[in-house]
Amino acid sequence: MNLRDAGIIRLMDIVIALTLLPFALLMFALLFLPQLVVFGKIFYVSQRIGRDGEPFTYIKIKSMFDGETPFPSGGGRAHLEPNRIPPWGRFLRKCHVDEIPDIALILAGLESFVGPRPLLAEHAALVDSPERRNLKPGWTGLSQIFLKRRNILPGRIQRRLDKRLGRELCPALYCRLLFATAAPFSRRGGLKPGPTIRAYRNSIMTAGGTPDEKN
Repeated sequence: MNLRDAGIIRLMDIVIALTLLPFALLMFALLFLPQLVVFGKIFYVSQRIGRDGEPFTYIKIKSMFDGETPFPSGGGRAHLEPNRIPPWGRFLRKCHVDEIPDIALILAGLESFVGPRPLLAEHAALVDSPERRNLKPGWTGLSQIFLKRRNILPGRIQRRLDKRLGRELCPALYCRLLFATAAPFSRRGGLKPGPTIRAYRNSIMTAGGTPDEKN
């Protein structure tokens, strides 16, 4: 990604984050009491790997009970442990409300709205590449959309998706990925019956899979 595209994407990050900030603060105020009742705490905090391999403090609204998380070979997802996710946590995840703190991380320049998934150090090492290290972690991206559709993300596919994103990310793809992520909440039904962006389809095909044409 050249400096011009990086500057435009950073500007879009700031504008979108500031636009969403009042809504995020209101939602946080409404979530405060239910979070304390269900979990006894508000946030989940961990160390993740950011741009250039630098660690940063990653914060989310807590949506799972404490406990050791197994990571199946080839990748996985938290819903593989349904016993740790109460109905309140499932609501937070389904509506992406648990990701409200991402807005603060984006404003601080530690994340972007579009980029590779923010991973723990031991998992980031398994999918590491120069293209991935060149990007800030993102709220959404090719890997996140693949995971949302398939419910599991093998490491080999995530590495290829992240490398493609690192090579091809530009303001146009940034906007398309944001739309593809937000589309499930629109009347158009999001990605149904198939992907709406060519980059996503090509990434899956390159990774050795076949994009779903039906849900």
